[in-house]
Amino acid sequence: MVTKIIWVSSNGKPNLKIEFVSEEEKSNFFKEVKKKASELGLDFPLVQGPGSSLVVQASNYPINPCGCYISPGGKLAINFGKVELSHFILPKVGVKTEHAEIFKDHNTIFFHKHKLPGVNSELTFIPTGTPVIVPVTKPATTSPAFFNPSKSGDSSISISAIGNVDSPMIRITFQNQTEREFFLNKITDKAKSLGVNISNHPFEIKEPNMVLIKPSKYPDNKLGCYISKNKEIAINFEKTEFRDFVLSNLGISSHLGTCPTKNETGGDTFYFHQENLSLNGPALSVNTKITKEIEKNDYLLSANGTKAIDFVWSNFLKHPYNPKLKQPDANVKAAWEKHTDWEHWSNMGQDWSLNTPSGLVPRPNHGIAHTLRVAQLVPVIAEFLKAYSGDPKFQKLTQKEIQKAQYMMLFSVIGRENDMSWTDANHYQQAFKEAYNGQHSKHIYATFKENAQKGFLNHVVTNKSSLIPSLFSDESELQYWAEALDTGKPGISSASGILMALAHDLDLMRCYDKGKFNSLKMKDLVTRLGGNEEAARKLADYAHDLIVATGDRCMGYGVSQDYNFSLFGQCSLDPNECLKKLQSVPKPETTPTASLTNHHGI
Repeated sequence: MVTKIIWVSSNGKPNLKIEFVSEEEKSNFFKEVKKKASELGLDFPLVQGPGSSLVVQASNYPINPCGCYISPGGKLAINFGKVELSHFILPKVGVKTEHAEIFKDHNTIFFHKHKLPGVNSELTFIPTGTPVIVPVTKPATTSPAFFNPSKSGDSSISISAIGNVDSPMIRITFQNQTEREFFLNKITDKAKSLGVNISNHPFEIKEPNMVLIKPSKYPDNKLGCYISKNKEIAINFEKTEFRDFVLSNLGISSHLGTCPTKNETGGDTFYFHQENLSLNGPALSVNTKITKEIEKNDYLLSANGTKAIDFVWSNFLKHPYNPKLKQPDANVKAAWEKHTDWEHWSNMGQDWSLNTPSGLVPRPNHGIAHTLRVAQLVPVIAEFLKAYSGDPKFQKLTQKEIQKAQYMMLFSVIGRENDMSWTDANHYQQAFKEAYNGQHSKHIYATFKENAQKGFLNHVVTNKSSLIPSLFSDESELQYWAEALDTGKPGISSASGILMALAHDLDLMRCYDKGKFNSLKMKDLVTRLGGNEEAARKLADYAHDLIVATGDRCMGYGVSQDYNFSLFGQCSLDPNECLKKLQSVPKPETTPTASLTNHHGI
């Protein structure tokens, strides 16, 4: 549709000329954009150009901020007024993140200097058709239902044998879906490591919390259930090691059946005693340690973790920012604008919300997707620090300290009332003082911290019986951890504080450019890991994969990419779905390898 865009000058002001394959294409695009802009209440300065071209004229700020302008860095920029218009126009034109940087408010783009370096430079495009938008059903507005076991520790599963003699099956019912997924992930990984043929895996998921072990397809695939010559319910696991691993994870011990040794016939099979399990007979109840294992491996999936996720989502992160902090009052604006070297005060309103096919996402830059990602990073970073840092304080990190750090990350941004950066918050405070004769306003970030501390303390005190002393020793320890709730800068200097800071920093690749991310964050990470660049890349790759898995943008590491709006909407409006996506990302190993391919690059 669009063949070329050109940076042109008109009366010394920047314009963007868009050339189309035909007059008809130009006319259709012009009508569509004007209609969309009108619906959004915008006066977008798109005018007719010569031949088959249209021109985006210069911005007439402050009367009309829409249009072209030159950034302080000398880049050609276009302000679209609203994110909806930028998302409508850019795909039709063919402009992608490889051509331009999308600014944090998502209303503005800055063309890369090597793409449009100056006046009369141009970009050419291969004409493409209008993308097809597939509508996605909006999720329910109610809070997602997180599993909530009755107690932390032992859990039980129900095992029954169903079907008939020719096609018997084992039905395993877990307490919740999280326990089921944890079990399936463990046994699948084990099967792969042992070379067990899982191309025809006998474990089939059944809702709500069940797994079926399907009948054996012997001789093509002997994995699965069958009835033995002695009329016992039997399960073949192909390898003894795999059998023993699965049984131990289910809590099935030798008193429930026969487990031949490795060298005996059937050494890869388990035979249930008929008095314990019979075809279509009563279900067998077995105690397992799955809940404890989940808590040990990932505190986010524990009863306390999921309760905290539900709390921060329902009370903070699902709600929009404070509308009073979207822009300063007229006096502060005037004082701010005297400082021409400052970023514009409109940054107060950046990343306010984001339209997606799943609905309007509040706090897109500091919402539930960001919160769960940084919490997910904590235990992985801890393992890398233990393995590579050489620093004794990281070697001494206990499982409980790591769990506390992971838990605290859930509360790290709940106090935010807008998406201002630290620098802009300082400018706001200074402009306020100048506007009101030296009067002080409370620093916005101090307010953020107080809000987060109140939310954290309220939640812990309300759930004291399950959190003290299982996670926190006593109430006096809570104040120490509350100091960790400075946005992006944990107020504790211990190993746990560094762990939290690194988790926050790795997720900055979503909004930092590559130069800033490399110089400020990757170098520090390499230093923390004892100078091991390979280990740092592994961690950064993992952080990148978490971002991709949740559909977020990524500007600071690897190939720059925009939001996957459909996926990001799903993960930002349903914490349970977000957690599933994060759990699906393989965690990196700390064992050094001879060579490591860096798929994303720094």
